[in-house]
This record gives sequence, structure tokens and C-alpha cells, in this order.
Amino acid sequence: MRLARSALEEAGYAVAEAVDGQQALEVFARERPDLVLLDVVMPRLTGLETCRILKARRRATTCR
Repeated sequence: MRLARSALEEAGYAVAEAVDGQQALEVFARERPDLVLLDVVMPRLTGLETCRILKARRRATTCR
């Protein structure tokens, strides 16, 4: 993740980090990022669980 963070920051992007899936959901709600990188193995919520929740939230708030 340090390499990804470094490359994104050098390209001028703002980067936010979370230590686990639950914190990632909190950061996502606050920051509304354009890109989300998740580790599959994270404490509290795995990257896959976090991704499923983010997708479900997006579907719930998207107008069709």
C-alpha cells in the first residue's frame, strides 16, 4: 500500500487510509473517493465484505 500511496500522491491525488474494513466504510462515507483499494485480509471486515457493503450502499443511493 505504501507504493500505491506514494505513486498516487506524486500524481497529485489526495489519499486517505483505514486500518480495517469498518474504518474504511467510515472514511468512504466522509470522503467519497474516486478510487478504493482494499486488502482481502483485513480485521473486522474483510476487503470482500467491505466491497459488498459499498456496492449495496451505492445501489441504494443511485437513481435509476
